[in-house]
Amino acid sequence: MLQFSVPQNSFGFQNARTGQGYAGLCFAQVSAGLNTYSEYIQIELSQGLDFGKFYKLQFYLSNAGIYYCSNSIGALFTTNSLNINTEEVIPMSPQFNSDLSLFFCDTTKWYELSYLFQADGSEKYLTIGVFSEMPETYVIDENGVVQLYAHRYYYLDDVSLVEFDYTSWIEGIMPNIFTPNGDNSNDVFTFDNSIVKARKLTILNRWGDVIFQTNDTFIWDGSFDGKPCSDGIYFYQIEITNAIKTNGFLTLIR
Repeated sequence: MLQFSVPQNSFGFQNARTGQGYAGLCFAQVSAGLNTYSEYIQIELSQGLDFGKFYKLQFYLSNAGIYYCSNSIGALFTTNSLNINTEEVIPMSPQFNSDLSLFFCDTTKWYELSYLFQADGSEKYLTIGVFSEMPETYVIDENGVVQLYAHRYYYLDDVSLVEFDYTSWIEGIMPNIFTPNGDNSNDVFTFDNSIVKARKLTILNRWGDVIFQTNDTFIWDGSFDGKPCSDGIYFYQIEITNAIKTNGFLTLIR
């Protein structure tokens, strides 16, 4: 068995998700008082990202079969290469970090992770790895018991970064019917702005009159000037940036 072969290697067994190979990285804290050791994978992008455009970063992670599993992986975009001479956690905050409620425990599975974002034009390099010290990043054993001094090895495959049609995607996830009848079910028109990233919402009636507008609380209760609006078709406009806006229709049913 070769130390770094595929699918069998010194860290475990895993077939490549696609193709013939994958990358790997380790992080560890072997004893109290020592800083967390962490490895990273860095690449220079083939071209810089365009300011204001939306992109989707996607990659797949698998847990090597070494008894333990953990809950953290992040992605950092930078303008310059990270020429940092250290074996410890890089002291920078990644733009993306995985959901810490998700532990990568299944050694047979490739976990899909994705990050949708709007570029500021400075992104030239991508670095993937663990950006938090243990035990902020938890390692658990097969019984769910936290291991304070342990190590993890991840397999990494199929990293992609592509421009994303944000407006079409938004239209596909936005609700188009709500029922403000006081039954505590679907009583308001709203959306998860951590995903949508709107900075302004406008609701108009069928004649084009603005009946609701907000740039902070993206919840409409179906009223105008404190009075319930009638059943019918309404229109929403969502402003993401000066250049990116989307709109759609909304049916109000009481």
